[in-house]
Amino acid sequence: FGASALSTFTTSKLLLSVQSCLPHISHIQARYVHLIDSVQPLDPVEIDKANQLLGYGEPYHPQAAASQSMLLRVVAPRPGTISPWSSKATDIFHNCGLKNVNRVERVIQYEINLQAELTDVEVAQLDSLIHDRMTQTVLNSVELANILFHTAEPKPVLAIPLLEKGRDALVEANSA
Repeated sequence: FGASALSTFTTSKLLLSVQSCLPHISHIQARYVHLIDSVQPLDPVEIDKANQLLGYGEPYHPQAAASQSMLLRVVAPRPGTISPWSSKATDIFHNCGLKNVNRVERVIQYEINLQAELTDVEVAQLDSLIHDRMTQTVLNSVELANILFHTAEPKPVLAIPLLEKGRDALVEANSA
C-alpha cells in the first residue's frame, strides 16, 4: 500500500461531483496500491529496496467514519495492457538490481463511505466518475488485480487464400 492518490483539493472536487449524483456518499479517499509480479518471492533485502522505491507522495491517513458502511473500488489499467507508469517503474526496479521482478503495476483503491447502500446502477454510475473506461477498469478488490499479470499465448498466424477463394475464404476463416 502506498501514498494518497488524490490531493485534498482533488478529493473535495471529486466528492462534490459524486454527491451531485449520489447523495448517499459521505466521504471518499483514495490510495495507491503497488503490485509486483516476480519470478520468485522477494527476499527481505529486495522487499526493503522495493519499499524505498515505492515510498513517494503524501502519506495516506485513513479517515473512516464509524457508523457508516464502506465500499471499496479498485481502479486498474485495463487487463491486457501495460500502463506507462508500469513500464517506467519496472525499468527503475531492474536498474536498481531487482532483476527477479517481471513487472510493477499501480492501482488506485477508493474507499467510499456510504450513508445507505448503493444499487448496482448507482455503483456503475460511481465507477464512471472515478475511472477512464478507455484505459482503466474497476474491480471489487485488490486481490482481483492479479488479472493484470495474466498473459495469453499468441495464436498462430493464418494465411487466408483471399485471391484464390475470395469472399468464401473470409467466411471460412471467420467460422474456424
